[in-house]
Amino acid sequence: MSHMLSATLIVTPGGMIWSMRSSSRARVTAAGQPLLAAAQHAREAREDLTLEQVLDLIHATATIRGDTSYVQPILQTALDGLRDRTR
Repeated sequence: MSHMLSATLIVTPGGMIWSMRSSSRARVTAAGQPLLAAAQHAREAREDLTLEQVLDLIHATATIRGDTSYVQPILQTALDGLRDRTR
């Protein structure tokens, strides 16, 4: 489901990558920063990643071509890598 959401936000119906304008990125960052900080504080997310790095990871994953059976394991590996390993 996370992959479908990221793809919806980033890829247009024609398959072109949607480039976030700086104002859009600023809104996403402002909304996402408290969420990432809370996850990091709860030790659910790694503390050495910034929100910008997480957004770049999501963007990169959303651009992978292939069907769900191909992309899903890649996405799961990426998401697993965001988790705090000290828990």
